[in-house]
Amino acid sequence: MDKSTIAKLDAAPLEICGRVPAPWGLENIVLKADELEAFCKDPEGFAALKYRVTKEEYLKWVETGGTPRCGAKTSKGKRCRNLVSGGIQMSLERWLREEGAYCAVHGGLSSAEARLNR
Repeated sequence: MDKSTIAKLDAAPLEICGRVPAPWGLENIVLKADELEAFCKDPEGFAALKYRVTKEEYLKWVETGGTPRCGAKTSKGKRCRNLVSGGIQMSLERWLREEGAYCAVHGGLSSAEARLNR
């Protein structure tokens, strides 16, 4: 990127936003002029840094639609594929707290109980 152009953008009365995937579609991240190059090279990695999570966590959050998955193991040793009750399209912070909890089958809250806790 041209440093002169970046300096002009930084001095101008502009707000620069980058769009990154989120469970609900796209989300805008406000960028500083000196962050443009890093964002353009790896938008998802940049988003993960902004959200203070690993890139793997960020991508999993987007992939699951912000819906946490049960962390129990099945009798065959595989991870349960059920959802954790409590909602969909959760914020990344909430998804991180809920991801790997238990579904109703494995001792987690039922959807009615989870609804009361919202």
